[in-house]
Amino acid sequence: MKLARIFILVTILLAQSYGVRAQHNDKIDFLQKRLTPDFLQANLIENQKWVPYPKYTDRKAWDEKLGDLKNGLIIRGEDVLNYEWKVVTAMDYLNYERKGGQQMYGSFFKNREVFNYLILAELAEGKGRFLDQILNGAWYYCEMSSWAIAAHIKSVQRNNKVLPFYKTHGIGLAVGDIAASMAWTYYFFKDEFDKVNPLICKRIKENLEERIIDDYIARDDYWWMAIRPETTGANNWNVWINSNVMLTLLLVEDDKQKLVDGISKMIKSVDGFIKFINADGACEEGPTYWDRAGGKLYDCLQILDYATKKQADYWQFPMIKNLGEYIAKSYIGDGYVVNFADAQPKGGGNCGLIYRFGKAIKSDEMKNFAAYLYDAGGKKASLGPNNDIFRALETTTTFSELKSIAPALPSSNFIWYPETEFCYMRTKNAFVASKGGFNAESHNHNDVGSFIYYLNQKPLFIDAGIGTYTKKTFSSERYTIWNTKSEYHNLPIINGNGQYPGKKYKSVKSIVNDKKMFCSYDISGAYAKDADVKKWIRSYRLAKNGELLIKDEYDLKEVSGETEIVFLVAKKPEYSTHGEFIIVNKNTKAALLYDADVFVGEVEEIQSKKEGVGGWGDVIYRIHLKAKAKSLKGTYSYRIKPVK
Repeated sequence: MKLARIFILVTILLAQSYGVRAQHNDKIDFLQKRLTPDFLQANLIENQKWVPYPKYTDRKAWDEKLGDLKNGLIIRGEDVLNYEWKVVTAMDYLNYERKGGQQMYGSFFKNREVFNYLILAELAEGKGRFLDQILNGAWYYCEMSSWAIAAHIKSVQRNNKVLPFYKTHGIGLAVGDIAASMAWTYYFFKDEFDKVNPLICKRIKENLEERIIDDYIARDDYWWMAIRPETTGANNWNVWINSNVMLTLLLVEDDKQKLVDGISKMIKSVDGFIKFINADGACEEGPTYWDRAGGKLYDCLQILDYATKKQADYWQFPMIKNLGEYIAKSYIGDGYVVNFADAQPKGGGNCGLIYRFGKAIKSDEMKNFAAYLYDAGGKKASLGPNNDIFRALETTTTFSELKSIAPALPSSNFIWYPETEFCYMRTKNAFVASKGGFNAESHNHNDVGSFIYYLNQKPLFIDAGIGTYTKKTFSSERYTIWNTKSEYHNLPIINGNGQYPGKKYKSVKSIVNDKKMFCSYDISGAYAKDADVKKWIRSYRLAKNGELLIKDEYDLKEVSGETEIVFLVAKKPEYSTHGEFIIVNKNTKAALLYDADVFVGEVEEIQSKKEGVGGWGDVIYRIHLKAKAKSLKGTYSYRIKPVK
């Protein structure tokens, strides 16, 4: 009997291992195997006939398509009909380098937002009332030296200067967003603008050819392309930019060979993204960035479907399904999400995008979750972020379907992402998320082994999450920012040392048990030599009543400094009795229990909003449990217990 159980266990482990290897093998050249240049020559729809939306002049079709959405789009356009376009000055760029802030964002992003509002309003109304202002916006962009924001320009401009150089162009996030909006302007309104002056659209097209299409085809040195052999990773930039470049090509380019060359290169680049993301589907960058990572991969695949008559099959590949369902599984409740790394604590996602992705991969979980978000948002359709015309148009195609779907939240009690090393555990009243991984993930914080704990959908033990982006954020000074440090996560400080950044600083071993609602990580590998640690196993066990048992089993090389355990909490903890802190969030209360003979407990107030982290209000708190005795080996235990 014992041998039989061992045989079954080994069989299961081998099957899981084979499944992971099979997915990894299929990830290699995932799209290139399905969409070859010959395939594109035969199947790519030319002359913009792929566009699934009505022509601008087909007013009956637009009225039918938009339905209840029409008036809202027109009103939003009317609000900005007399908008005065804001000049982005040289100082807006230079001040980023001099002062480190992002002062240019207000005017830059407001212009882009207004431009898209006007485009959608004119498509909805069709009377020409918004065309002059759309022309103003298009002309404004043609006059700009660069469409890149200050924070990105050095990474895309070859001269490595923050001030735009008008003779060269670089493709970054904002550049791609503006290009796509300009391409939609060209496609929908070319005939109307030609009546005013044919030079208008000639100039728009020349700008798109020079700034985007020719540059994209000619270069392979953009880090985000993930094309060169030395590439070591890819993140949301890849699919975010590629989706916009693809739209620009398909909406503007009439040369068939140039179109095939551009789309083929885009496919190779997106394959770079697919190669580097984990097959388990978890987004290292968090739910905040899923919209622009997994969600943008969906956009790329959907646009390819439109442009190739849906001849390729990729929707049922397990990794694509995992990527989609991650956003639903990472939702905690009451708007809160698992916010590791640079993620906001709130933001369930765009219900229209999630519904469409769920429909494509045949996921009831995603479709029901999208309906939940739709209901929670007051049954108002979100036409997507205001820098994305494509998503706004796509929402109109499935809005009526979404309204008929039954809302529901994911119900899984235990979720484990084996490659990313995220573990989610849920009971009727509690939710716990913890992570292993390594300290060079995209938008990384030094947080190997950390956790968050919610009770009755109320945050108690938290991750500070994203801070205001500055010049330091994506520089060598990133880990001088407090919210990125392990010392400000729910983790130990070992011999006076926090964790180090870098790919080699990682979880050494992870163990999970869904039946026991248990997970553990040996986090010793996330600390440098100065920590003098041989083993530090952090474990979490969640009971049915919502009580969380946390243990630290440690083995040190030597005692060379002070050791303490840190907990970050959303509300001010009250010292109740010997060895107990009480944390209350509205009508929800929990106690942190620890051995007062082992630790001295202290509380530190952090002016988080003032320090650039505004997701939790003005203030959060850090609990310090400082070890009294110094020992080489041992086990620390703490409990988080719901209190009535």
